[in-house]
Amino acid sequence: MSQPSDRPDGLPGDELMQEAMDAMERLARRLILEYPLVQRWEQPADVVQEAMIRLQRALRDVQIESRLHFFRLAAMQIRRTLIDMARRHSAQSSMAANHGTGDVARQALRRCSAQPFESGLDLCEWTEFHGMIERLPEHHRELFDLLWYAQRSTAEVAELFDVDRRTIQRRWKEAQRYLARTWQT
Repeated sequence: MSQPSDRPDGLPGDELMQEAMDAMERLARRLILEYPLVQRWEQPADVVQEAMIRLQRALRDVQIESRLHFFRLAAMQIRRTLIDMARRHSAQSSMAANHGTGDVARQALRRCSAQPFESGLDLCEWTEFHGMIERLPEHHRELFDLLWYAQRSTAEVAELFDVDRRTIQRRWKEAQRYLARTWQT
């Protein structure tokens, strides 16, 4: 099993942490556009910062076994951060739901929660999507963790699993089909 760093304390090195942070930032920039309501209150850097704090906490309790293990752990933190932010900003008690900027803001808020975004998913559906990823079978979830959340390429994931790139592409399509079937039920 390959070690993620040569540090004597077993923690990932700065280079690996920077890779994770860069991937989280790319994902946060992409996803925040899908959440107009969240976008009003959060910046991609806020999402990344919260996910990195979670990752640092997780690293206190988890012995990193490999680069694959590290990137899966990082992806889990960004997924959980997005779920928590979506819940926080859709709650009736949230600042977003009760911001005192007048009727115009309240009407815009209602439109944001009622109208589909570019992806066709509203805030509740995005929250459900992230929750569904969390509940996928392990072999499908790890591909979503690495390819979708951690923003790894199929070549990088193939290298992490020590398999051919086409194998990862095939497994990725299977995972997407599984999620689509699950989503429709």
